[in-house]
Amino acid sequence: MVESTFNIESASTKGAASNSKNVGPKCVLGTKRKRGAWYASFIVQKNKHALKQFLNRLPFSMPPFLDAAKVCHSDAAWLFFGANPGQRPLLGRPEHTDAIAHSGTWHLQLLGSKVWNLRPTAELKRKAARALRGSGALKVRCEVGDVLCVNTRLWWHHTHLPGSCKMSASVARDMWLDGRKTAPCDMTNVDGHYATRCISAGTVLFTEDNAPDVALPRNTSSKSNCGLRELPNGSMAVVATRRIAKGDWFTMSDSEAEEEQGRDKKSRRKGAKGS
Repeated sequence: MVESTFNIESASTKGAASNSKNVGPKCVLGTKRKRGAWYASFIVQKNKHALKQFLNRLPFSMPPFLDAAKVCHSDAAWLFFGANPGQRPLLGRPEHTDAIAHSGTWHLQLLGSKVWNLRPTAELKRKAARALRGSGALKVRCEVGDVLCVNTRLWWHHTHLPGSCKMSASVARDMWLDGRKTAPCDMTNVDGHYATRCISAGTVLFTEDNAPDVALPRNTSSKSNCGLRELPNGSMAVVATRRIAKGDWFTMSDSEAEEEQGRDKKSRRKGAKGS
């Protein structure tokens, strides 16, 4: 379970004070633990016994200030942990928002420290213009015992481990506040991109000049919503092959993804800017 959801949080950060690209679960959880800076995560899910054991080891399975009668949690918990013995901050994933349907997530800091950098999205500013008037980016440093509640769809966010941090660990749980009794788990440790609005079929999503540095997840041809197409000017682009609803992840079929990778390799050999 740990290996299947294990992810390096700092691997995509250029210039970070980290050599964690080759870090794996056995490297950081085994008897001969990795030295130096690293930042990783995994999800406890799809195993009720393991989740129960995990939650029983926490100071609490739900923050005491939440009303148990009104809160519903997904059957999962997300653990973030790492070490940063150096002086420079160890950066996590670049600033992003998450495609979530729940009300928000609470994060309990178990060990060490972690710094959250938060910025309200345009959607949040529209919904809470009066409350957010005059506010901009926020920096929140979480210490042991602190709980941060945040809706990561409505807040741009990125985190870092401060310098001289021997070990930082925090646990996160998604919650619904709409009165439901059961809820699906929508946690994933896969990087990707999703639609922030409804998109019509045929819309150009990315071109080879502005494509994000993240491979789109693969899907079956019948369920994928993106395709690789050549534009009239000869450049390649990722295009919506069908209507994409707001919040849906962009996916490509296996054949399209392989074609994109092949073209990317060719353009790198030629010294051109890849897609």
